[in-house]
Amino acid sequence: MCLESMTSLCNSENGNQGSCHGWSVRLRASVILLCLLVAVPLIARADRVSFPLRIDYKLLRSLVIQSAFTSPGQIAVLEDESDPCRKITISEPRFYIKNAKFQFETRLRVTAGTEFAGKCMLPVVWEGYLVLFQMPKVDRKTWVLSFESQDSELLNTHHDPTKLPNVIWDIIETQVFDYLKRIKVNLAPPVSDLKTFLLPLFDEDAADRAQQMLDSLRPGKIETLQEAMTLDLSAEAEKIEKGAESTIPETISEKELASFISTWEAWDAFLVQIFQSLSPKPLSADERQIIFSTLLDTRHRFVQELSKKTASKRDFVREQFVTAWRQLSPVFRNHLGNEPSKALLGYLAFFTAADTLSGLDQLGPSFGFEISRNGLIRLAKLLGGQGSPIELLYQSDVDPVLRNILGMGTPIIVAGPAFDTDSIGTELPEIEETILPDPEKPEDMGISKAFLSFFMKPCWAQDNIPDAEIAAIRQWVLSPNNLDDRLEQIKVMLKDAVDETLKKNTIPVAYQSIFFQAVSATGWQESCFRQFLEKKGKITYMLSYNNSSVGMMQVNERVWRGLYDLKHLRWNIRYNARAGCEILEQYFTRYALSKKQAGQLDSDTLACALYAMYSGGPGDFQKFLQRIAGGKRLLTDNLFQEKYLWVKKDQWNHITKCLGGA
Repeated sequence: MCLESMTSLCNSENGNQGSCHGWSVRLRASVILLCLLVAVPLIARADRVSFPLRIDYKLLRSLVIQSAFTSPGQIAVLEDESDPCRKITISEPRFYIKNAKFQFETRLRVTAGTEFAGKCMLPVVWEGYLVLFQMPKVDRKTWVLSFESQDSELLNTHHDPTKLPNVIWDIIETQVFDYLKRIKVNLAPPVSDLKTFLLPLFDEDAADRAQQMLDSLRPGKIETLQEAMTLDLSAEAEKIEKGAESTIPETISEKELASFISTWEAWDAFLVQIFQSLSPKPLSADERQIIFSTLLDTRHRFVQELSKKTASKRDFVREQFVTAWRQLSPVFRNHLGNEPSKALLGYLAFFTAADTLSGLDQLGPSFGFEISRNGLIRLAKLLGGQGSPIELLYQSDVDPVLRNILGMGTPIIVAGPAFDTDSIGTELPEIEETILPDPEKPEDMGISKAFLSFFMKPCWAQDNIPDAEIAAIRQWVLSPNNLDDRLEQIKVMLKDAVDETLKKNTIPVAYQSIFFQAVSATGWQESCFRQFLEKKGKITYMLSYNNSSVGMMQVNERVWRGLYDLKHLRWNIRYNARAGCEILEQYFTRYALSKKQAGQLDSDTLACALYAMYSGGPGDFQKFLQRIAGGKRLLTDNLFQEKYLWVKKDQWNHITKCLGGA
């Protein structure tokens, strides 16, 4: 088409149909080349993207100590073999920003004397600080970080400017400056670890683009901030424009759902494992609060996602990772890497990988990457070293270390019945042949039913459960016939659970009655005070509609994994009540108490706010307050408030509305 236009133009210019001989050969070639360039689709232009490599000054200090202050006590000793009377000790290095300048400071002790008859005579000793005003830079080929000194200052032991004798200054100028300018930090290992971690996260379609991006990674601009320096990791990457998202939710397959759950469980195990790396650290109350909120909100969001009939196909785990890391990053940076160790560069690689995951969104959603179990294991290895194997097991045992990190104290004492079964009793239910599909005919069954019937057998009562224990369980089964007596027992049992919880002395006496009312209303709202149900001679524990919360207080097993004993949550009503009380106490003291004491919450609103967090996680505290302020209560808000007011007004007769009876 382009050549036809050229011919037409030629004929028009020359007034000679079908003849272009008047055009020069060079001009014709140029036009043809232009036509070809127009006809060939343009290759997508690679854009520059950048990710931060942040080196906190605490971590930088530890890296420098590891390489240059290696003598016992984290010092460097400079001695001159030709002059045994001269000795320099360097210690206490640190980096900081002052007056908008990047500074390196170290303590000096300089001794100089004159050798006579094998002894040092008339020694001169000076002790103080050397401050270097520096410019950090990174070699683009080797990734080596070095420091160029632009000015210096000497301070006495009180950090006041001072002057030195010439002999001392000459020693510092010749030996100390020469030693300090050789300090370098090799960033190549953490950058290599970063590449190794990132590449497998991209799917096959994006693997080539990802490899090209990582191969183009280069050090960019260095910025010195108040608490850290940041190095831009600059790369060339093809950005993918975000297409229109479908508004129709997609139903995922059984296989996709299983993969979704498995990946999230690995993510949850990863969170617990990296929290445990903080166990020997002196965490502040605020830091424990951040960890507590992050873990519980993350778990609550998963339970909500899992409850949807059409679970999302987006990378839910990566979204949770990005959100959690933004909250947790200051805690880890404050504690990891404070002391020199072989794992320091691993810490730096871990921090950089986590920051990079948070920044990969700039490449576009269709670039094709997501977090996998193997990716989380590789990331955990960066933090924990390469020694012991890392499996990220999703276990349900009580974890005292995790409870301590969260600031929850020692585990609740376990006593009473607990069974490895879903139901107990002395009578087997009648079985009709039409109830269980034939496993040999999958066409008669859904995928899930075929799978479960093939691998699982009906769970009947355990033969070794003593009758006395079965009777102890049965006494807590509520019915219209025993309602009055059982309700009084439950009120006493709840009061005992509250009293045990209040022994922590975390809730002021003035608010303890509100707390008891909130606990009672929660048990009423969650289960109508039922721990168990009995049908056809078999007893089972109360289980929520989404199979995640159990017992009278409907404690969510996924949200509180590792913090409570699951078997006792199911089969021990007293333990279940104690767990529910402790959870509400945590929310009361961590979130609601300060606002109550400041006069920002009345008693009724406080109780309802506690339940909002109990059912939705710490993040629902502010959401609830916003709903109240906007006059947009949820149905669950109103239902709980109703129960709370009944408890507050001692109107327990309303219990029949959920249990039946006269």
